[in-house]
Amino acid sequence: VAPTILDQNKIYRAKLRGPAWTSKGWSIDSPGFVFWFESQHSAGPRVLYGTNAVAEVEDANCTHIHMLSHRYAVAKETAKDRVTYHSVVLLEWDHGKYCTVVEGAYLNGIGGYQGKSNWYHDRDDKPNSLYRVLPSEMVSPWSTSAAEIRCYDVEAKNLSEFQDFVSQYEGPGKRFVDPRFTFSHPARLTYRSKSHIAQYCANYINRDTSYSELKRNCQTLAADLCSFLAGKRSVAPFHPVNRIEYHNRTHLFLYDSTMFEQRRTASLKGKVVDDVADGNSGDLCVSARGRSWITYSSVRDNGKAVHGPKPTQRGATECRPGRFIASNC
Repeated sequence: VAPTILDQNKIYRAKLRGPAWTSKGWSIDSPGFVFWFESQHSAGPRVLYGTNAVAEVEDANCTHIHMLSHRYAVAKETAKDRVTYHSVVLLEWDHGKYCTVVEGAYLNGIGGYQGKSNWYHDRDDKPNSLYRVLPSEMVSPWSTSAAEIRCYDVEAKNLSEFQDFVSQYEGPGKRFVDPRFTFSHPARLTYRSKSHIAQYCANYINRDTSYSELKRNCQTLAADLCSFLAGKRSVAPFHPVNRIEYHNRTHLFLYDSTMFEQRRTASLKGKVVDDVADGNSGDLCVSARGRSWITYSSVRDNGKAVHGPKPTQRGATECRPGRFIASNC
């Protein structure tokens, strides 16, 4: 029910508090802020998320891994924009029918941005193919202090076709600027099916859902995933700024996060401080006149609100993420 606004010149604010499980996933029975958009599924496009995706994704084995990094195309590029790169991982499969793009990004970024993903031709359609099948529980304002892992099955059947897709949208006023493929290697991990990789991603994000512009972002996830699947220790984030405090965390892919106590802080240099989960929930703050933002309180924050995007006139599901030096997700 839409609220009654008595005075159009005032901003009315409301705080909505979710149950404790909302700090761990989009539903109580499928924890984990990871989703898989199976756009090429034989029965039609669908979105699977959390631990349920592990049992339900289609069967395939990963054969090759590639890393792509690029800047975003903006109307007027600033000095910060010129050193801001987004990194993703491209997975090739043994069936040769499609590839998968894996990226780390703001929590609820896709739901809050109406399903607009750069990896599909219909990104700007209203609604686009992703938003049409996106579960309603995943539509929410995003948080710039928390992360999710996104897996997109795309039309490209191999690296060459994917490079053609990127070239089609390369340049000012399009989507990608200065795209660079900096890593390619066969997948050497023994267990590398879609189901296995879904489980690895769930383990990784469940163990640490935080986002940091320098320490834990799209570039660090891309480096960790490429290193893990290829069995290469030398893989590092694309931009030198993101390498300063980077520490390989491929071990997070392997272990069941539910068997570890929730921790308040975690250092990327490998020093983890464990703490018992206190069950704090996520807080969503919205206000009238189309303005909205999120304060995300989870066990790792120990109840302290962490503010997300500043209020804008564009609305809760259309806010545009901020841009960070060296990494933008």
